[in-house]
Amino acid sequence: MQKSANVLMLMIAIIAMATTAQATHGFKNDWLDQYPDACATLTAQINNCSACHGTNYEQDFLDNGESWAAIEGLDSDGDGQLNGYEIANCTKPWDASSLVGNDENTWSGIKNLWR
Repeated sequence: MQKSANVLMLMIAIIAMATTAQATHGFKNDWLDQYPDACATLTAQINNCSACHGTNYEQDFLDNGESWAAIEGLDSDGDGQLNGYEIANCTKPWDASSLVGNDENTWSGIKNLWR
């Protein structure tokens, strides 16, 4: 009986992990669909899921019906710049140190060097 219970618990754990992985993969794909013109820097971070796990950006997404569009008008990282504006300008809406016009390694930062 104990062996059967252990096998059942293991199967439940495997199913739960697979479901979580599929949901995360789905969120990533939804982000890529929402922002097909996002710069390579942001796309690469979203593709390897390093971007938003454990951040206010992720929490805002979860709190707003798991809709990327719903949080474009929020400032998840508290840097004074809206998420949608940051994505359009290749800065990270989950990282307060990544500001439009403040980072030489972003397209907006490079453009500002020549202004």
